[in-house]
Amino acid sequence: GRPLSPIEYETIVGWLDHDQFPDELILAALKEAVFAGKVNFRYIDRILLDWRRNGVTTPEEARAYAERFRGER
Repeated sequence: GRPLSPIEYETIVGWLDHDQFPDELILAALKEAVFAGKVNFRYIDRILLDWRRNGVTTPEEARAYAERFRGER
């Protein structure tokens, strides 16, 4: 519901250009953060980095990974 700050915009550009995360995976991370009730860019960044470390490359894999992660708790 609000415009992105310049730092938030640069973070997204970095995810796309430098880290080369697909748009769909960034959106999946945003949804996961909303689900967790932690909508801030650092949290989303940690989700993306965790997924990269664990070989998650698609939204489908992200959903399955999140379900396994939540199931282990």
